[in-house]
Formats: sequence, structure tokens, C-alpha cells
Amino acid sequence: MPEHASALLISDLHLTPSMPLTAQRFFDFVEKETNDVESVFILGDLFEYWVGDDAGARSP
Repeated sequence: MPEHASALLISDLHLTPSMPLTAQRFFDFVEKETNDVESVFILGDLFEYWVGDDAGARSP
């Protein structure tokens, strides 16, 4: 990481309870790398979770 960054982008982590090491590595990264960052943007899926049911949806 640069010494001073204005933004940090994080994308598609898909955190899930079945993979606690991935979550811990993310937490460690955030703690270490965000001290001098003005903004953190989370893009895509932070958690592995689906809301909705597209299987039953019909197209008009």
C-alpha cells in the first residue's frame, strides 16, 4: 500500500461463518492498512448471503 492513500477499495469478499480464517485475515488487513486512508469503499458482496428467490420469478 502507498504510505498515504485517499481511498481503499475492497471487493467481493463473500465472508461466511464456514471460513473464519478469511474473515480474520480481512479484519487484520483493515486494522493494519486503514489508519492513513480517508475512505474505504466496499464493492460487491461483503457477505455470502442471498436475499430473494429468482427461481420462481416470471419474465413479463
